[in-house]
Amino acid sequence: MDDDSGTLALIGLIFLGVGVPMLLVAVYLFVRTRRFLETAADTTGVIVDLIASRSSEGGTTYKAVVDFQTADGRMIRWTETMSSSPAAGQPGDQLPMKYDPDNPEDARIAKPFRMWFLPVFFLGMGIIFGGIGAVLAVLGLL
Repeated sequence: MDDDSGTLALIGLIFLGVGVPMLLVAVYLFVRTRRFLETAADTTGVIVDLIASRSSEGGTTYKAVVDFQTADGRMIRWTETMSSSPAAGQPGDQLPMKYDPDNPEDARIAKPFRMWFLPVFFLGMGIIFGGIGAVLAVLGLL
């Protein structure tokens, strides 16, 4: 194996070393979301506030603060864990929500993009990095 092949194989292994953990994170997030959805209750929430913060790129991102009522009548004030731009909506907007009946503070905005973005993102990145890594590693070993 010459130096170029060894370098190619090493770069491939590095890409695999990034891609495989991303795939594992994707599987974990997918399973966690599926388990949440199996038992989650539906409700409608109302955005009562937006918490603004500066993103690392200098823009502004927002966390929605949402009030919703559980099936047993409890009022819950929930804040998104991740901020986004654009915001989930404006104060006064209604949102479909899902929550864990045993722990209503474990809630999510019930929109497909917000429910599935992270699992799909990590899956895509894992496939890209893992695929490139596998190809480079094989080419480097030939």
